[in-house]
This record gives sequence, structure tokens and C-alpha cells, in this order.
Amino acid sequence: MKIQYRIKSALVIALCITPLAQAETPLAQAEESVNKEPIKVLQIVGENHHDYENQKVIIAEGVSKRVNSTWTTLHHKTKEAAKEYLDSPDFAKGYDVVLYNICHAVEPDAEFIKRVCKVHHDQGVPVIGLHCTMHSYHIVLPGNPLEKEWNKLLGVHSHGHGRHIPITVTKTDVKHPVTKDMPEQWKTTEGELYFVKKVLDGTSVLATGVNGDKDAGTQPVAWVNTYGKARVFCTTLGHHNSTVKNPIYLDMVANGLKWVVEK
Repeated sequence: MKIQYRIKSALVIALCITPLAQAETPLAQAEESVNKEPIKVLQIVGENHHDYENQKVIIAEGVSKRVNSTWTTLHHKTKEAAKEYLDSPDFAKGYDVVLYNICHAVEPDAEFIKRVCKVHHDQGVPVIGLHCTMHSYHIVLPGNPLEKEWNKLLGVHSHGHGRHIPITVTKTDVKHPVTKDMPEQWKTTEGELYFVKKVLDGTSVLATGVNGDKDAGTQPVAWVNTYGKARVFCTTLGHHNSTVKNPIYLDMVANGLKWVVEK
């Protein structure tokens, strides 16, 4: 991969945050000591259908205010640009976690997807998957059975979504660290409820959503999964900026970040 191409095809943003002022209690001091080193996040963004220009900033800034972290954002405008970057066993080298907020649907190269997944499965690089990431790299031609490698990484198979109407979210796991700060129930001001066709073995659903459309039913909207050596947190919420800006959403993603890196 040529370095010149990476510079042209990716927008790199680094956001740093200093640790919060030292707390008085021994427990807080111990926690601060553990988290003194910032978590290095690689945020991969693109291609269409969403306001990634603003979302990449909202998420990086919002989460870094909650968790001591530094962010590098690669915004690929096309799936071909993303593929050129991701098709390397070292694409996540130097990072503690990869956050995917992508929308690259049809990908005929199944071996490429396996190579990307192998980085997480074998090297143990944690994953956060947001919204259209669940609709990426799973429509593989030919064949298209439910359990493609990308689905195994994410922990579910999702295909299709409901109308653009608010989603009522209900917490189903009150003890899990990712959802511990989430209200028992809350509602987005806008929404795009994803249909989850199958929850794979080993996936733990943390929250579900309904949009009032009886045909849509109740759908998982947040869950965790273990894929090989990697911890994975995903949410299908996040189509609209109003959802991404919501403090409840940012709290959930921040907690998901801490959980996948085991801090």
C-alpha cells in the first residue's frame, strides 16, 4: 500500500484528552492510575448514507470527554479506498481498539473480509461496531448465507431496517458494564430500527428497541460478543446525528470502549 494513497484517501484526526483531576478516594486514585495511559482508538468511517463528516467528530470528542483516549480517524470516501487500507495484517498496529462506523454493503471478495476479521480474531484487537457497520461486508456474492465471517465478528446478522421514526430503547441487561449507566428505558428523537435476522451463539443482547411499527417487532439494538481473542461491542443505533449527540448514546459507547479493552 502506497503511503501517498493513504494520505489522499483518509482524513486523520487526533484528539487528545488529559486525565481528570485526581480524586480524593483511594479507589478513584487507583482507577486513575490504571487509566493514565490513554486508550488509542482507530476510528474507521465511510462511505455514504450518513453524515460521517459530523459524526466522526461528535463521537470522537464525546467519548474522549468520558474516557481518557486518543483518536485517529480514517474517513474513506469509497469502499475501494477502505479496502486498500484494511487489506493488511498490520492495519490496526499501534491501536488498542478499532471503531467501525462504515457503510460498505456489497463486497464480492470474501477472502478480503476474512483477512480483516483475522486481525481481530487472531491478534485480539477489540472492536466497536456502530449502526451501518452491521449492514457492511455481509452481502457477499455469490451465495450469501446468513453466517458470513463479518457476521461472526459482529455477533449478529442484520439485513434491512424500518421507517425513520423514533425508537424506544429498553435496557435488558441491568448489570452489564456497557449499559450500567443507561436508563431502564429511553427514546431517540429520530431513528432507523435495524432488523436483526439472527443473534449468533455467544452474543449477549444488552438492549432492545421498538419503533411502534408492529411489523418491525422488538429488535436487539446493543450487544456484546467475543470473537476469537477479541471483545466486541455493537449497536445498531446511530443513523441520525441527534442520536449520536445524545449523552445516553455517548455514555453507552464510552462504556463499550472501556469494556472491549477491559478497563
